[in-house]
Amino acid sequence: TIHFTRVDVPYAQATTDCSVLTPIAYNDSCCEGQVLMLEYSDPIVPPNVSYTWICPDGPTFTTTTPQLDRPNATSAMSGRYKLLRYSGTQRGDTIYSDSVVIGSYPQIELVDSGPEHCGLQDGFLAVSVTGDAAPFQYEWSPAMNATDTLVNLSSQDYTLTVTSSHGCSSTRTFTVDSLQIPIACFTIDSVNSSFVVGETIVFDNCSRCQTGNNWDFGDGTSLSTLLNPTHSYNVAGTYRVQQIATGQQGFSADTM
Repeated sequence: TIHFTRVDVPYAQATTDCSVLTPIAYNDSCCEGQVLMLEYSDPIVPPNVSYTWICPDGPTFTTTTPQLDRPNATSAMSGRYKLLRYSGTQRGDTIYSDSVVIGSYPQIELVDSGPEHCGLQDGFLAVSVTGDAAPFQYEWSPAMNATDTLVNLSSQDYTLTVTSSHGCSSTRTFTVDSLQIPIACFTIDSVNSSFVVGETIVFDNCSRCQTGNNWDFGDGTSLSTLLNPTHSYNVAGTYRVQQIATGQQGFSADTM
């Protein structure tokens, strides 16, 4: 019976943060930049024994112990690793052979975004993720839907951590800005837009982010700066009413 064990052996100026238990299942994995360590526990050690690891990217390593340390997994390709045992000058059979996946870190890119307007929680973020192996897991902070697109956002920072199917994770932070440009809006207190001459019309202001208003009622009379003005027309006709809402970051207009 051959027993496989894990032994945590520190590598010079590195930590063994990607030790792989042997025998290695096909879906076991490491990520770029981690320390790859494979170790075979040989129950019977013959005299004058030596071991040779044959790696998928070409290099071979001969040691007196059946241990393979790769200080940087970027130099360790995915593929099959073989271990040969020698006793003296006699070459032995392959005593270990299995595969290791070396995963890359996901690349997170911002593809679209929009600010929050006037506290309306209408900001949004959309990202794309490439590299390594899908499916990807999405984790946002603060907690949001586990997806690549977020909507109805307030102005603040949002941090995304993406983890690939190989267990390799990347993190990026995105900012949704606050836009305080006014949004002009008004309605009239009637189920229709038809009135009789001299009737008082109430204009209801539904603007956002405005600090001031200018109303033009389209009949040549004086402008109004009231929040919710009233007006009446002395001559029959069709009139164009315009509201200009002003604010800290500009102005906007609404007409009826």
